Amino acid sequence: VDIVEERAIAACEKYGIKEHYKSVYELIENCDFDIAIDAASIQAHHEINMAVLGAGKHLISQKPAAPSVEELTEQIELAKKENL
Repeated sequence: VDIVEERAIAACEKYGIKEHYKSVYELIENCDFDIAIDAASIQAHHEINMAVLGAGKHLISQKPAAPSVEELTEQIELAKKENL
């Protein structure tokens, strides 16, 4: 996944990956996977992490996982609810 499609295409070509996505939401909707690594910008972590967890997927997030304790608590609660 890369918001700059050309980078996604280049990575796919370099590593022999068949598909690329312009958004994490497109990936979640169209790709079967068990775990995601969120290495997006810090400002995007909470929204992306909530989407991944809400889809029932395991998550590894770079730090900080959220810009506030309240948002991080939301992520933890959702992960517990989804048994992740």
